[in-house]
Amino acid sequence: MYLRETAKEKVANGFMLAYKTGNTDGNVSRIGVYPMQSLLLPGASIKLESIGLNSNFETVTKSINPVYTVSNGNGSIDANGVYTAGNTEGM
Repeated sequence: MYLRETAKEKVANGFMLAYKTGNTDGNVSRIGVYPMQSLLLPGASIKLESIGLNSNFETVTKSINPVYTVSNGNGSIDANGVYTAGNTEGM
């Protein structure tokens, strides 16, 4: 579909999101693990970081001590959050 020059209209091209902060008690209600998705070659490693979040998804300063585990046994992860990919591709 082609528009004639006289038919074009001006439109807004932005938006704003706002929310009220300070509505939580500062407790950890979620844990974010970053990076969320990664692609690794077999045997490659990546360091995971865990961050405590409140119910507004704001970072909480309380210390968290996550325990990492690997399901399906393809790879390993140490106590510091370093994941090493296993030898099976596509997992």
